[in-house]
Amino acid sequence: MADLRRRQAEGELAAASTPGSCCWRMAAVAAGITLPGMAARVTGLDPQTPDFVERYGEQLRLLVRRLAQPQPN
Repeated sequence: MADLRRRQAEGELAAASTPGSCCWRMAAVAAGITLPGMAARVTGLDPQTPDFVERYGEQLRLLVRRLAQPQPN
């Protein structure tokens, strides 16, 4: 967490993003590796296949784009 805060202070990470939220995003990206059984059950795909990587990557890109959209006040 200290490293994430340092990187945020140096401008490498967005000021509005909390270090905790960075950890959640990293966990989402690594889910196919760290939780392969759950990833397979949830997606119906083997996390070690190119099909999983393509589809999961697509879903992560959609999530990131959605998070980047301005939110109504």
